[in-house]
Amino acid sequence: MSRQRISLREQRGFTLVELLVVIAIIGILVGLLLPAVQAAREAARRMQCQNNLKQWGLAMHNYHDTVLAFPFAAVNTDGASQSKRHTWVGTMWPFIEQTALFDQYDWALAFHVAPNCVQNSLTGVITAEVPAYYCPSNPGAKQWQGDAYWRARVHYALNFGNGTVRTPVETTQAPFGFKGGNAARPFTPKMSTFIDGTSNTLLLSELLVPVSDASNDSRGDGFNDDLSYGSFAFTTRSTPNSSLADAIANCPSGGSTIRNAPCVTQTAGASISARSQHPGGVTVTLADGSVRFVGQTIDLAIWQALGTSSGGEVLGDF
Repeated sequence: MSRQRISLREQRGFTLVELLVVIAIIGILVGLLLPAVQAAREAARRMQCQNNLKQWGLAMHNYHDTVLAFPFAAVNTDGASQSKRHTWVGTMWPFIEQTALFDQYDWALAFHVAPNCVQNSLTGVITAEVPAYYCPSNPGAKQWQGDAYWRARVHYALNFGNGTVRTPVETTQAPFGFKGGNAARPFTPKMSTFIDGTSNTLLLSELLVPVSDASNDSRGDGFNDDLSYGSFAFTTRSTPNSSLADAIANCPSGGSTIRNAPCVTQTAGASISARSQHPGGVTVTLADGSVRFVGQTIDLAIWQALGTSSGGEVLGDF
């Protein structure tokens, strides 16, 4: 009889109360660990974004070593070369290990002409989704399909300083821009133009793009040289992740579809702020090739001083 009692006692399982306690403890542990897991994932995404910007910075310097100048930001539809319509992105291909794309691209034709772009198709050269185009923390679109000329979006842009893309570079003193009235000629900066110092001048930054490929919100449209779209550039008129609206060619009629990125429609020249989904700021590349994370609480005067390459400002800590 005693053996039977012992056997039954040994076979007894968990009670309902014990099971619920265990489940509650597991739930608490998961709740405690989840923020840490999410933080670790964001740290990994941010590191990849920093690596992309480092790659672009090195590509810019290698380009400069080859042709003794940095590339033009965009050819510009207003100028005498308006039939070409290229931007800086394609010129960087050989320096980010995308020589095959560079060789397939017909530089005698505009970006929106085959084989560069095939209408309503992902077979064009500029639809290739190069990993260096995209910040993994940015959940936005990887393609522009807002019209028939499909092309990849780009989550990074060049520094046009404190103005719009139409403001002459002589006024903004920015490293990139257009010389002369009405954006007549693209400016190709050289190391000698960085009078403020390469470690004190912004070269590239992140920007946010719409979630849908089909959106005609022009942000991230990096292959289009149209000055109303202006997504090959960012400006320092507002601090990173500003609550002030971006001025772009096509702001959706119902308002911006990009979180924390308001917009207004205009055609006089785009002005797009540096923005990211990283908590607290944006990642940038300085003209010396280094990569920094700049907090969104940076003083506007310091941010605008970083936007000039020859403004002569006294730059504080950032």
